[in-house]
Amino acid sequence: MPCFSSFPQMLTSPGKRRARTRLSDTAFLGDASKLCILLLVRVDSFSTQTKRNQIGERTMTMLSPVRAIFRAVVSTVVPEADQLDEQGWQQLETLVETTLRDRPPAMLRQLRLFLRAIQWLPVFRYGRGFTSLSAERRARVLSHLQNHRIELIRCGFWGLRTLAFLGFYCRAEAVRAIGYAADPRGWGVPR
Repeated sequence: MPCFSSFPQMLTSPGKRRARTRLSDTAFLGDASKLCILLLVRVDSFSTQTKRNQIGERTMTMLSPVRAIFRAVVSTVVPEADQLDEQGWQQLETLVETTLRDRPPAMLRQLRLFLRAIQWLPVFRYGRGFTSLSAERRARVLSHLQNHRIELIRCGFWGLRTLAFLGFYCRAEAVRAIGYAADPRGWGVPR
């Protein structure tokens, strides 16, 4: 996800906790798109990132504010994810959040912002949010992002797709299902 790291200057101001957007950096966007970005950044600046409370119950996490959108993206990128039960989704999200744990807060805000943008961009074309679309239309939206003319959007989608694959295929059940048998001694070990 190296492309995410070039984006923080636009969203955050050094020394400030609240996310900000400079409209001059979004000159290529129309007025409606600028308004959407400002609203999404404002909403994202109020989200919290606590992992567990004192009792040990799971509370607000990095993916909590965008969980439904993230699950819809994962189900579109990896269609087999539709068959996951709640425990499988928890494992997938735990793997993704563990991977993102050491990332800078600005990058996590960008990821949430990108997921919110994925949710609302289809409204302009289909009149519905991403989570309300059929599987075919969701695939079309993600394909558009994957092949977008702006490199930053392509990189953002690539990073999100990588997280979806990581979360799904690193679960113990998926490792067994695909027959992955890694050995610390290397490829020369007979299997």
